[in-house]
Amino acid sequence: MKIFILFQFTAILAAFFPGCKVSSTSTSDKVHYENRPVVPLKEEPNHQATGWGRFQDFNFSNKINSKKAAAGAILFNHKCSMCHRLTEEVITGPGLKHTTQKHHPSWILNLLTNTSEMLNKDPYLSKSAEVYQSRMPDLQINDEEAKSILEFLRTNDAKQ
Repeated sequence: MKIFILFQFTAILAAFFPGCKVSSTSTSDKVHYENRPVVPLKEEPNHQATGWGRFQDFNFSNKINSKKAAAGAILFNHKCSMCHRLTEEVITGPGLKHTTQKHHPSWILNLLTNTSEMLNKDPYLSKSAEVYQSRMPDLQINDEEAKSILEFLRTNDAKQ
């Protein structure tokens, strides 16, 4: 009886969520992204821009905080990895390789914590949204979570 109920529940879920897949190795899943650019914009971001938000003069220390980076890895996998890769690979959003070298740390933190305003005001992000035909959602990331994600991105950039 329990197996029958579980089967019915699974069938109902499949009917309501036909696009959700646990995993797939089908090449048709990759076709959707083939036309997206690997290097999204010809123009370079303003490396000194800090963006709009609470962070205007944030600079990290020379040494990476491994505890904060580990927390950032978990947050990245949970909140960011659906749309971003740590390489140049394009999914829904751009690859994040060298992000901490391309952008001021305050700019990254403001994007993570003040997403809507940054998307509306920053010309680089406006162009990026145009190229990728999508906008980053507001993921309700708090200041400490944003700093952890930034530290994780620094760790990734240091490896490359």
